[in-house]
Amino acid sequence: MTYVTLILTSLSAYYLPTLTTLQGNGEERNQLIQQYFKFTTFASIPLIGSVVVLKPWAIHLLYSEEFSQAIYTMRWMLLGDFFKISSWVFAMPMLAYADMRSYLIGEFSWNVAFVLITAIALSAGQGIESIGILFLILYVLYFLYAYFYCVKKYRFRLTNADSISWILGLIFLLLLSFVISQFHFFLTV
Repeated sequence: MTYVTLILTSLSAYYLPTLTTLQGNGEERNQLIQQYFKFTTFASIPLIGSVVVLKPWAIHLLYSEEFSQAIYTMRWMLLGDFFKISSWVFAMPMLAYADMRSYLIGEFSWNVAFVLITAIALSAGQGIESIGILFLILYVLYFLYAYFYCVKKYRFRLTNADSISWILGLIFLLLLSFVISQFHFFLTV
């Protein structure tokens, strides 16, 4: 999670305070949201991609071979982190404009759902990989919640170029994650 903190720290250090100063200016606010969405997309792809590539080596070097199954759980969680980082761009206006009800609904719902669904999945005998899949699914839903919040509340729209860049980044991470997970045994030698 340290690599995610690198990006999220910039959101709270610059993005959040700047948003609070743009309360009356919808055009500038939406441009700032657009700018930070672009920044987080291009910053998170190499960060997450690096972790995807290095995770088999890290697990092999730091832990025993018994932890190798964590690669499959981490695959899903790392993809979830891509949605998490992107969703925070859209969630920050909730904090900047003190819409705590919307923010708490999103955060509380995500956390409660993750705990409950994980407990149900594990008690039903699902493997540890299911936790990673649930993490991803819940962050996809949180991303949609935060994005549509900005659409409804601020009439925000992503540009086609930014949408395409984000989708291509997601496809790249999906492919990279799949390839590394399938061939991790080559990387741990």
